[in-house]
Amino acid sequence: MSASVPSFQQTGPANPVITWLKWLGIAAVLFAIVAGIVIHFTYHATFADATLTHTTLYPAHTVTLEPSPMHDVGHDEMYVLPMVSLHDNLTLPISLEGITGTVITADDQQFDCNAAYPDELARVYAFYPALAANGNNLLLRGTTVAHNTTAQGLVLVHFPLSQDEWIKRKSAYLTLTFYYQPPIIVPIKAYE
Repeated sequence: MSASVPSFQQTGPANPVITWLKWLGIAAVLFAIVAGIVIHFTYHATFADATLTHTTLYPAHTVTLEPSPMHDVGHDEMYVLPMVSLHDNLTLPISLEGITGTVITADDQQFDCNAAYPDELARVYAFYPALAANGNNLLLRGTTVAHNTTAQGLVLVHFPLSQDEWIKRKSAYLTLTFYYQPPIIVPIKAYE
């Protein structure tokens, strides 16, 4: 009786498809881990919180001494100064691109107004000195809020409305737009 000798079959090089799939699987797992870490440290349900702490209203009535084709004899303006508090929830700074005020009147007219720039404020304060008493702590377009901090300031918007039209309005709100993030809409409450 002869003893059987085990035979070893020579296997060729590893299948290139299987090797490629192993490396692809490892790369996918590493990508998922890195993406999870990045999302955990940068993503929040809301990237920023914006609130109005209070709103100052200044109704103005301007009378033109000589009527002209360009101007009525008198017109009303409503200057609205909401104090905006903007908190950055991200681990990255956010930059304010623009601020717009919108009001919808009782008869469904919509008026939009960009927030005033500092050079515009000098003219407004010259005509309406009572507005200057509210201070110059303004939240301006271009403001950058560092991560996990809060910026606070006044925003000046005005609308061609009388005080009565403002009181009877359907809604009013500020739209804060940012670079690289979606806008935030903050309502101006009816009682303010």
